[in-house]
Amino acid sequence: MKLSRFETLFTAALVTAMFCLQAEAQKLRPASQGAAKQAALISALKGKAAGPAKRTYEPVVLGNSRSFVIEGRVVAASKGRIEIRTPRGALYRFEADYQTTYFQSGALVSISTLPDVSLRPSDLRAADRVEIVAEREGQRSVARIVTRIATARGQ
Repeated sequence: MKLSRFETLFTAALVTAMFCLQAEAQKLRPASQGAAKQAALISALKGKAAGPAKRTYEPVVLGNSRSFVIEGRVVAASKGRIEIRTPRGALYRFEADYQTTYFQSGALVSISTLPDVSLRPSDLRAADRVEIVAEREGQRSVARIVTRIATARGQ
């Protein structure tokens, strides 16, 4: 028997609700909790705090990255440096080295089309919209992939 999309979603919602109710019921069981802890939990669930609220969630940092993506308009571009201004007005300076790759957006990138979509640093003009994948190396930011999203108007 094949269920319609609505029946499938409805069944999934019911199963989810059932699991949520079961989890709440397990929290209320007095198996390992004292009577005071159980009363505090029940009153907290009902909205009547028995005492000061305890923080039950602590953020955990799973990792960090040296890479980031940023979009803005080119202010200045030379062989070894790119400066962009974001829509909020912040100015970012990036170094460009032999590993920096320049692309034109809107085209499929593959090994066979790489010569067609690649740009030179001199192809970037002031006010071009770009997206930069950059990497932090100590106190400096190095552009790794520069993609021109749109050219400046009037050029």
